[in-house]
Parts: sequence; C-alpha cells; structure tokens
Amino acid sequence: GDMAAAGATAKGSYEGGIGDEMATFTPVVSSILEYRDSMLAGGQLQPLEVYRRPDGQQVAVVWPAGMIPAFFPNFVGEVWIQPGRDASQGQIYRHKAQGGLPGPGSVALVLGAGNQLPVVALDILHMLFAEDRVVLAKMNPVNDYYGPLLRQAFAPLVQRGCLEFVYGGADVGAYCCQHELVDAVHLTGSEATYNSIMFGSPQPSGSVRLNKRVTAELGNVTPYIIVPGPWSQADVEYHATSVASGLAQNAGHNCIAAEVRHAHS
Repeated sequence: GDMAAAGATAKGSYEGGIGDEMATFTPVVSSILEYRDSMLAGGQLQPLEVYRRPDGQQVAVVWPAGMIPAFFPNFVGEVWIQPGRDASQGQIYRHKAQGGLPGPGSVALVLGAGNQLPVVALDILHMLFAEDRVVLAKMNPVNDYYGPLLRQAFAPLVQRGCLEFVYGGADVGAYCCQHELVDAVHLTGSEATYNSIMFGSPQPSGSVRLNKRVTAELGNVTPYIIVPGPWSQADVEYHATSVASGLAQNAGHNCIAAEVRHAHS
C-alpha cells in the first residue's frame, strides 16, 4: 500500500486512486512464486503445452499460469523455439553448474529502471536467485522515492548482506560500474545509457571500456496486430480498451507498451 501510494502521489492517478499502481505489483508476487518453482525444478518447469506448427517448429505455451489468468483472461504467451531445434530449458542453471558464472559472493550492480518499480524488483531477484550474486541496486533519480520502501520490502535480504541500495545520478552509476568489487552490471534503460557505460559516450564509438559482464534491457517497440476475423462488437470494444489501457497505464512509460498498431486495411 505504501509503495502504491508513493507512486500515485508522484505520478498522479488518472482519478483512479492507487489502483493503477497496485496492479503493477502483480508481476512481483507471481515472479517470486515462479522463481521458487523454477529453482525446485532445476529451471525446467513443465510448460502448459508444447506443440508443433505445420512446418515442424516447436512452440511452448508458458503463460498465463497460476493465478495470472484471473488478471489476463483470453491471453496466451508462447515461446517459439528456433526452427530446427528442440525445446530446452534451464540453460542458466546448467551454465552455472558448469562453472560458467563467477559463483556465490560475486557482486552485481543493478541500475534500476526509471519507469516501473516491478522491473527494479525483478532485476534484483534475478541477479540474486538465478545468478547467485549479491546485489548493489542503484535507484534511478526519476523514482528513487521507491528505494527506502523497496529496501524495507526486501529487509531479510538486506539484513543478510545480500542486497543494498544507493542513490544518485549518472556520476554515481558510472562510479559503481567501474568499481573493482562489481563483477557484473545489469540495467534497464535507454540505448544511450548502455552506450555511455560501454563506450563512454551516448553513441557507440571506439573500443569497449568496461571489461565486465553487462546485460541490458533497452526498451521495445511492441506491435499490436489486429487480424481479420469474425469479430463481435464486444470483441472490438475489448481490444480497443486493451490498446488504450496499454497507452495510458503508467502514462505509457512501459517497455512493453503498444507502440505500433497493425490492422488489415
């Protein structure tokens, strides 16, 4: 409740109170459950379904599962396997078991996203539980008011020395990236930020200056594809609402917000 109230106060609420912000925490709760299940299954959870397309390509249906269908009725998430290859799971767990990652005790810097708090939370959880690293999380100045609340939510991890938070601008981020104790960096942000970290300028130029493992999620241009079909008026209204909601939620500041609409003319 405190996080949702803080977000609504900072961003405004479209007359909906804290409801819009409360909904954004659903992925955090569901992902914690999925991390638990994934670790118990060695990274090889049973998909909801695996089938083959007419050309033989394998497709795994992986979403929605658990409690999520209640929030996303009539939605389906699929992973299309590379043509000619069989479906497989748990690569990061196998890679870890083979010594492909530094192992427990290495430090990961998470440069927090400035748009959605759940992205920050899930990036932290991934580094902690999928890659077995302790985490230094630097909050984005745009939403650093979430930091103390997130630290409180993750208090058991903080108390065990697995997680800590820092604040500041690009200078603090650059210092942390270059720090000798930091072994890996993950950021959710812009291409310019990534280039600044890797090359020292907003545009890629010269040689890479950061000799560390760097992973990044740099936004997206999500298409909303509308195909011809036996649409009812209720169908049209439902999907029109979905498109509008994707643009309005969090003022459209989402990596997966619908950016391009494709429709049959």
